[in-house]
Amino acid sequence: MLAIFIVSLVLMLALTAFLNRMYNKTVHTLADSWAAQADASVKAGNYDAAIAQYRNALVYSPSKEMYQFKLAQALADTGENDNEAQNYLIALWTESPGSGPVNLELARIAARKSMGTAEALRYYHSAIDGEWPESPVSRRWDVRLELCNYLLKTGRLEQARVETMSLADNTPSDDAAHQIVVGNLLLRTLDWNRALGIFRPLAVVEHPNPDAIVGAGTAAFNLGMYAASRDYFAKLPAERRNQPDIAAMQTTSHDVLAADPYLTGLSTKERAARANNAVALATVRAQSCIESNPSSTPNGPVAHAIAQLQQNAAEFDRMQKDWNEHNLASFPDRLDAAMTLAFSTETAAATACNASQTAKDRALWLLARTRTGQTN
Repeated sequence: MLAIFIVSLVLMLALTAFLNRMYNKTVHTLADSWAAQADASVKAGNYDAAIAQYRNALVYSPSKEMYQFKLAQALADTGENDNEAQNYLIALWTESPGSGPVNLELARIAARKSMGTAEALRYYHSAIDGEWPESPVSRRWDVRLELCNYLLKTGRLEQARVETMSLADNTPSDDAAHQIVVGNLLLRTLDWNRALGIFRPLAVVEHPNPDAIVGAGTAAFNLGMYAASRDYFAKLPAERRNQPDIAAMQTTSHDVLAADPYLTGLSTKERAARANNAVALATVRAQSCIESNPSSTPNGPVAHAIAQLQQNAAEFDRMQKDWNEHNLASFPDRLDAAMTLAFSTETAAATACNASQTAKDRALWLLARTRTGQTN
């Protein structure tokens, strides 16, 4: 009798274990099925359906972190459920504060808040330093790039420059595609020197990427290296070279180089002709700007610029005979003084009358900036 009882008990326990396994298998199968449907909905861009399906998956497997994370992602992707998404993510973060994916999603939510910059930066950096289940090096690079774009979008230029430098340090020198991305970010942060350093080697290979050529030409242009900029752009296919922004830089480079009396290889006569043209242009510019500003705020920058133009106009009048083309060719030592006054005039006029700056005035002003070590 005891033996029969023991056998029955063993059979009941075995049956219970079997039924429990079958139940768990069925529950997990249902959870996985709902999750698979949700994944498909996300892929199709149907986030509302995905949210409902992930919720169903969690009914059958409420403690599965991957389902919680994907539900949080879907909620955040709608753009209307950040608070609920953040609640799920904070719970996951509490359990795994070093998770790269969780920190990235929290960073994106913080980035959408008008006052969430400090919080966003903290989570972005945690994502960069965090653990990634797949391709950690690649994922960290992507997060750095996203952080740079976020800072640029929100107008934080200095922070963007620092983060872009960090991105550059983590980009292999033989990865041309990623180097171009970094170079373009450096252009957006106005870091012309580093951008040129990125693009220059990429633009001189046998078959350069046109984007690298554009980057090198743009950086050189903004550094006042107009001959180099011209030469870079000359390597582009005609269709790319004729795009409005590139064509404008080429035209300006041509104008600056055509006005520069300091270029090597010029004859004394050509230097004198260019200096004389600069003096004539600056004289007209000074007079025009003075006449268009009969009054200005006392002690303001415009008033100071007008006063400078008045002094320059008087000096031009006094030196008119000495700085004509014949005398500049006969006495080359006068050229520097003439050009210095022309540069001073264009600089002051740019402050007082920038709106009326002609293409030739702009070329002379840019040449002045180059000669004084300034960049665009």
